[in-house]
Amino acid sequence: MTLAFRATICSTAIWTALVFALAAVTSFAQAQSLEERLAKLDPARPQQYKVLAEELAARTGDAEARRTAMRLFHIAAWLEPQTLAAGSLRSMIAISRTPDEEKRLRAAAFLLDPAAEESELRVVGASSVVSSLPPPPELQRAVRLLRQGSRDSARQLIAATRVQEYLAAESQRKLRDELAAIVTANTLADRQLRRLLELELQWSQFRRNSGGGIAGPNSQPWQDLSRDALAATPTAPTLLTLTEFDPRENLYRNGRWVRGE
Repeated sequence: MTLAFRATICSTAIWTALVFALAAVTSFAQAQSLEERLAKLDPARPQQYKVLAEELAARTGDAEARRTAMRLFHIAAWLEPQTLAAGSLRSMIAISRTPDEEKRLRAAAFLLDPAAEESELRVVGASSVVSSLPPPPELQRAVRLLRQGSRDSARQLIAATRVQEYLAAESQRKLRDELAAIVTANTLADRQLRRLLELELQWSQFRRNSGGGIAGPNSQPWQDLSRDALAATPTAPTLLTLTEFDPRENLYRNGRWVRGE
């Protein structure tokens, strides 16, 4: 082996080592920069969380960055539901990690904006067959009231004559049994809440043509609720548990997320 050849090999090895070292330093610097940016986030300025989340969500090849983006979108939606929740949910749907997560997020998006284009929300109820016969407006309102925890009011609507006639059909046996279980439940199970969401979505196709539609005099749009009021209603778990993260832990301190004061 000639001296020149050895020098070439040595030079190549040194260059390769320098490239790897530079990459490691760059990665460390980026991590440090992100840590600093996370630590500067302020719950009083929810838009900051969404802006950083959008930046991290664009890193398609970085699973950890997109996981952090999901957390930040969730926090932004929780901190400012009136102006940031709908947009944050759309972004969360775009980076959802599993089909079940996407379905859950689409259901939450429907609650926020029932008038949204059904093409964006159709996935939630795609596996179910929707009856061509519109359900009575009283039943549509009863389903929303059940989701909101107003069982007594919902029970009165379900007792209406035309609701009972609708549920008496053999094709509605499953729905009849489901509603009977939900009405008597002290607390809605996750599967029962999902079922109510699916019904609201499926029946949304009749909204424009039905007299009462899904919305009723006792309903209250989710986006009109303050965070404190939302936390006190049965819809709160839908917002709180959109992801595995707790959006109330919205301060990044010493490398971990903690609850704000």
